[in-house]
Amino acid sequence: MADLFKQKNISVSRRTITKYRTQAKILPSQSMRE
Repeated sequence: MADLFKQKNISVSRRTITKYRTQAKILPSQSMRE
């Protein structure tokens, strides 16, 4: 159970990291346009 939870946690953290990375890429470009 613990191993499964760890794997799930890692996959979720990876998703959030990629999400934040895309936001970080988008936000600067938007601020530059404004």
